[in-house]
Amino acid sequence: MKITTTLSSLFILIMFFGCSEMDKSYQEPLPDIVTYDSQIKAILDQSCVRCHHGGPELQSSLNLSSFNEIEQLIGTVFIDLGNSNSYLLITAGPEGKMYMYLNDYRDYELLEQWIVIDSAAEH
Repeated sequence: MKITTTLSSLFILIMFFGCSEMDKSYQEPLPDIVTYDSQIKAILDQSCVRCHHGGPELQSSLNLSSFNEIEQLIGTVFIDLGNSNSYLLITAGPEGKMYMYLNDYRDYELLEQWIVIDSAAEH
């Protein structure tokens, strides 16, 4: 009986803490300015470019392989500067279908700051 109670309590604790929202209080603060060269290129290269590279087998018209390609998307629904509802952010966000390809929530936060606050700066 005691083992069952202990296991039940342990299970409840795991479920409670395992399913709670991510604790962001211990994360390193975001940089003052996020740029393509300093943070975004590495995220896109690691998480997105394998599919969104502009090759003939690409199902999407979204090419994220270079800043020149991305620059063509700025001002469109894909990258609407200052708008947290830009298509790139919605699909890469925690509820989006591409979120699973990011390393973690911090990658999303960097993308969001880059588009919403830092105007998709290159350098």
